[in-house]
Amino acid sequence: MNLVSVFQDFKRIYGFCPCCQKWFRLSDIVLFTRQTPPRTDFDNLDIERKKLGDKQRRLEAQRAMLKEKACVEGRIAAQKRLQLFQRFFSRQRLNVKDVRVLFDPVDYLAFRGLGDGRCTELIFIDREPESNRRERLHKSMRRAIDSGNLEWKTLRIANDGTITVK
Repeated sequence: MNLVSVFQDFKRIYGFCPCCQKWFRLSDIVLFTRQTPPRTDFDNLDIERKKLGDKQRRLEAQRAMLKEKACVEGRIAAQKRLQLFQRFFSRQRLNVKDVRVLFDPVDYLAFRGLGDGRCTELIFIDREPESNRRERLHKSMRRAIDSGNLEWKTLRIANDGTITVK
């Protein structure tokens, strides 16, 4: 008699529960003891998998915290860098709050009047070109501006990631 046929025979054996007064199949009962069963390799694998999942969650939380910290530090560094140029911005009649740090393709963009709610001018602010690539970039931007090869589009990005063009 093989094991499969034994289990199939268990489906034909019925019992009667003295506590609840119901009939049951032998194959439907759950056997248990008061002692915990010995740990198997599968149990050890589940424990290790849980430990790994916990470590991954901790690392993700730490990564998110470090990313947020880096963003805050970057914002503070950008503001400090802008403060270094306060005298230059004042001579140009620009409010530091109207200047945005960009770094590429130019270092700064100044939106004259942005703080007042009516931007009247966009100013590109960059350092002297130190390479041919940077010099070509400046010339290309100058040609685009001088030829009027510009277009203004307002893109709005919603929280769900959809983009609408105004």
